[in-house]
Parts: sequence; C-alpha cells; structure tokens
Amino acid sequence: MTLVDRTTLRTPEGVVYGLPVAGLGSRFIGAAIDGSLQVVVFAFFQGVNDGEVGSAISVIFGFVVVFGYQFLCEAFFTGRTIGKRLAGIRVVSVAGGSLTVQQAAVRNLVRIADFLPFMYAVGILSVLSTSRSQRIGDVAAGTFVVVEPSKKRVKRRLKKRLKREAGAPVSGFGVPMAAPTIVLNEAARAELQMWDVVQISRDEVGIVRQFLARREGLDLVTRERIANSYAAKLRPRVHGVHQSISNERFLELLVEAKQSRR
Repeated sequence: MTLVDRTTLRTPEGVVYGLPVAGLGSRFIGAAIDGSLQVVVFAFFQGVNDGEVGSAISVIFGFVVVFGYQFLCEAFFTGRTIGKRLAGIRVVSVAGGSLTVQQAAVRNLVRIADFLPFMYAVGILSVLSTSRSQRIGDVAAGTFVVVEPSKKRVKRRLKKRLKREAGAPVSGFGVPMAAPTIVLNEAARAELQMWDVVQISRDEVGIVRQFLARREGLDLVTRERIANSYAAKLRPRVHGVHQSISNERFLELLVEAKQSRR
C-alpha cells in the first residue's frame, strides 16, 4: 500500500488539477504528535488539580483537550494542527479549498464514531476503503487530508513553468516588476480584506507578478494555460476566495491582497 495517492478535482471554472492524498503513514505521524501534546497538557492539568472538584473539572478539560484542540486548530489555522503541520499535511474540503468552521466542527464531532470500537478501528477501515482516504468524519464533513508540498518545491516548479511556457528568463526575485493595473470598487476591496493569504510567500507573488507583467505578449492559449496552472497551485491555499472569480482575476487580486498586507 502506498502512503500517498492522488485525487483529481475540477474547479467551477473547469480547471482540472491533482492533489496528493495523505495516507495512513503521514496521518499517523501527525496524530502521534498531536496525541503526545494532548497527553502532556492533560497530565500537567491533572498534576495541579485533585479532589472531587478537580476530578469533575478534569473530565471536562479532557473533552476540551481531545476535541477542542483539533477543532480550533483546523478551523482557524487552515486545516492544520501542530502535528499536521509538522507532518506536512492539512485538511481541505472535497472541492480543494480551505475547510470551513462548520466542516471542522462536523469532522471532529464524528471523531467519536471513528474511534469505535477502539483505537480508531472504524476510522482506519474507512481510510483504507475510500478513494480519498477519508475517515467517517471526513465523509460527513465533506473533507479529506492532503500532503502539502514544501514552499521551496512550489517556488521551483513555478519558476520552471514560467521559464518554459513564457519563453523568457526568470530573473531574481528582487527585481521590481511593474504592478498590474487592478480596478476595485469599495465592495471588492472589503471582500479582499477577508482573504487569508498568509500561506502565499513573497517569492510566489513575485512569480505571479512577472506573469501578469508579461501576459500581454503571450498568445491566448499560453496565457490561459499559465494562469490556470498558477491558480491551481495557489488558490487552494487562499481562504475566502469566491468560486466565481476567474483564475487570471484571482492572480491579480492575490497580488493586490499581498500588497495591502504590507
């Protein structure tokens, strides 16, 4: 059995791209790290609480540690707990975008069913039997776990793609590029402020800026292919993007969003 498989997704714009699905190996590593952290926190809490009142509080605190930790991290840190981040994996929606607070709540509440009858037996069987390695909680929430490529690998691939398809040498990232002209009304600017672009690096934005600055000199087929390729890699890592936004417009707004965060 391979630890990593791939699944194919189609966006509303018709762009097809693949995502590496996290298997049992990487998920076990992330769960082991998270479990160890939870045990340490709970053990510390037990050490400073005793007596009947302390025992009652410990039961409540134990529930919060087990379920609250997973929910809060996944809901507000783009689908990643500490263990998932160290293991290089994250939870996303079946559409390929960031999971919502509701999805995070559902997948963690249903964790109880995955644990049955003991040691996540049901969850493991579900991961092994579904095409996207989903446990019961993932199926109920419409989510699955993917392997995140390293930032260095993403930047390297984007550089090679731009050099190959645009037919122009890629200079250093420190070279200033002309900012694309972006027209935004007040409503659009307010919506843009809701975008979570923390996962997009300055180097990646620099590559996008180079494409936007040179796109007028490309034929339409090449221009669309590059825009679709970049958006497929970057869009799943930006939370809050409306599905109706085209890929090239998304790249324009991404540059604007990063500039506004300076």
